[in-house]
Amino acid sequence: MSSFAKIATLTITLAFVATGCLTRQIPEKHRFLIVAENEAPARVEHDGIVRIGRVRVASGFGRRNFVYQTGEKQLGDDFYNEFYVEPRVMLLSNVKGWLEASGLFSSVIEIDSLVRASWLLETHVEALFVDVRGQGPAKAMLTIEFSLLDVSEAEISIAMSKKYRDGVEASARTAPAFIEAWSEGLGEILGRLESDLAEFVLP
Repeated sequence: MSSFAKIATLTITLAFVATGCLTRQIPEKHRFLIVAENEAPARVEHDGIVRIGRVRVASGFGRRNFVYQTGEKQLGDDFYNEFYVEPRVMLLSNVKGWLEASGLFSSVIEIDSLVRASWLLETHVEALFVDVRGQGPAKAMLTIEFSLLDVSEAEISIAMSKKYRDGVEASARTAPAFIEAWSEGLGEILGRLESDLAEFVLP
């Protein structure tokens, strides 16, 4: 075969490959939100204003991609399923909304508000992943530490600091099922937080 023929054949082959690449469907990304709704009746009593501090998320779990535990010490990202916003923003919205619905405080404000608060709630997310090890049901895992600070006086003191863990089995190994399980787990954690906070802020 002549050099010209070889070049022509190679060009045609590359053209077919390129055409195949262009027509191949690229997997679409799917975006989700964890939403925990406080459906319990609001408390009649309340005391003071609480400021919700910025949510800190442990390194490795602060990205929008879903994170899966695939081995004893192995984690991996899902590049096609992700949160609609960063976890710190999503969880801050949930914490604020839950406490507003609880009626536990007279007002719930964010960190940049100029209103003077009696309390400051700090949030540290230590784990946010799905345990997909083995053949059994996957578990949506969530570990959050909350610290309630009394900022009503010049000297700030820690009124409460507690860590909450939850792992909810997903109904299927799909992203929507993982979101549903995470939402359920977050609701359970925030419900326990609400009960614990009531011991410190209610007269």
